Amino acid sequence: MKDIRSWLVRMTEGVFCLGMFMMAVPVVLGMQCYTVISESMEPEIPKGAVIYVRKISFSRIRPKDVITYRIGQKEGTVTHRVVRIDEKRKVLFTKGDRNEIQDACPVKEEQIQGIVKGCIPVVGYGILFFKTKCGMVTLIILLVLAEGICLFMKRKEKQKHKC
Repeated sequence: MKDIRSWLVRMTEGVFCLGMFMMAVPVVLGMQCYTVISESMEPEIPKGAVIYVRKISFSRIRPKDVITYRIGQKEGTVTHRVVRIDEKRKVLFTKGDRNEIQDACPVKEEQIQGIVKGCIPVVGYGILFFKTKCGMVTLIILLVLAEGICLFMKRKEKQKHKC
């Protein structure tokens, strides 16, 4: 019983630490995290991946770099590969690796969030899920269950030692 309780505690701590590491370290290193919700960059960046993006000046971006840029004010972000650069107009032309054609609108300098520096597949699905109401409720239930199991096992252990 004690082994199961310590395993649950270690598992919970491990998941928490891993989550903190995956989110905090990149921020400390000057990066932003995004979750990929489309298949347009597969196979290099799969749907459901978490990507790490570092701010970069327009002049340092090169064709074949993968960048993340804003679309509109609230629509979100896109992560695509740079296929061509127009230095005079200060715009980039991009395309998803899996897409047949280049993106219709060029990307302006002020839209650029940065260049993709890393990717962790699958993790984004969990992040997206836990951002929903159902995900938050699930997380709370899991934490309460884990705590309840630990308390139950602790009581059982105390009762065992009393006899």
